[in-house]
Amino acid sequence: MQCAVGVAMQITIGDLGAIAGVLIYRPAFSAHRFRRPHMIAIGYLTFSIALSSALWYSMASENRRRARIIAAGGNELVDHEMKVLLDDREVHWRYRV
Repeated sequence: MQCAVGVAMQITIGDLGAIAGVLIYRPAFSAHRFRRPHMIAIGYLTFSIALSSALWYSMASENRRRARIIAAGGNELVDHEMKVLLDDREVHWRYRV
């Protein structure tokens, strides 16, 4: 699920950036060398960094939790069909962070 959230965030944030860029950088906001649009863009980038950091932390925490489960003896091998059904919920699955 976290992987799906990451992909959705990437698409949404990327698309919003294009829309915001077109709408905020116009001649009406050109006073003081586009200071207001630059501040909006910096705020947008800061928001993106915060969301990405939160997702990274969440995935890293999940990887550590799964490693603890395996270390505690919860590493029974599951057959291939069950791994396919469990997908990213299977304990051996690791998120790339």
